[in-house]
Amino acid sequence: MKKIFLLAFVMLAIAGVHAQEKGKIRVGVDAGLTFPNSGFGIDGGLDVRYNIMDNLNAGVRFGYAFMAKDMTISTDGLTASVSMHVNTNFLVLGDYYFNKPNSAFAPFLGAGLGSFEVFNVGATLDQSNSQYTIT
Repeated sequence: MKKIFLLAFVMLAIAGVHAQEKGKIRVGVDAGLTFPNSGFGIDGGLDVRYNIMDNLNAGVRFGYAFMAKDMTISTDGLTASVSMHVNTNFLVLGDYYFNKPNSAFAPFLGAGLGSFEVFNVGATLDQSNSQYTIT
């Protein structure tokens, strides 16, 4: 059964492949799950490209990651703490494809320049004395 699902996925992926066309805009969206030590999170991005030529594109990428990790809850259930991390990034990038017309093989060279920012936030909850702390 797993082989059938894998084969169907590969067939759909191959059927959806299209070559770049000059003057078109293409958009890619991705999302995923992260599993840092004793935690969880989500990540993803938005990639927008303009096809300058059939084998050259340029664009921007916005990305993010949010992770809640090192979560602890006391055995009495009155105190809890969590460490949260947020990562954002912005890139300007481009790709040049070295493919020949009507070829299924397309090696490429890509480059980009960008920046990222990391934010760390910690939170502690103590229900025994109604104290909440965010650091």
